[in-house]
Amino acid sequence: MNREVARQGMHLVFTTTLAITSVFLSQPWFVLLTAFLLVWLLWFIRARPESKFFLRIMERPHDEQRFPGKGAIMVLVGALIVAVLFPAHILPALLVLGIGDSLSTIVGMRFGKKKVFGTKKSWVGSGTFFVCSAVILIFFSTYWLLIALLATVSEFVNYHSFLLIDDNLIIPLVVGVLLSLL
Repeated sequence: MNREVARQGMHLVFTTTLAITSVFLSQPWFVLLTAFLLVWLLWFIRARPESKFFLRIMERPHDEQRFPGKGAIMVLVGALIVAVLFPAHILPALLVLGIGDSLSTIVGMRFGKKKVFGTKKSWVGSGTFFVCSAVILIFFSTYWLLIALLATVSEFVNYHSFLLIDDNLIIPLVVGVLLSLL
């Protein structure tokens, strides 16, 4: 449990820092920074022996072997896609991901007993994600409730997919698309 709390704390800090950075950089500079971080992370995971130390501490055991650095890589890929396709919505997309996803896991692990439809996710954790998303999105759209609901549903994608993508990629894309359309 402590390992997952540490992971989610790092996820929260990294993603919200990236979101706040998007406010201070122009879109081209943010894209360049995010692309640089992605390339650096891929290099670090492959080429540096000390990456194994960080992966042992921060990575989920099943991803450590199959796809080392998956969470951070997907956050950066999601941020990059949103920054290119929906530049006006980088901040809310990354805040929903960073705050909602992290807190939902921490609260769900602590208080969630009943699972949602046979997944590893709990009703309490999903409710936490929904509330966090709604509170963030109320500042960005009049359709905040609908977007928060659809973002919450999108969080289940990694439990119903055989692909290597996960909610760190899907959530910001869903929020970016919906904010652009509504």
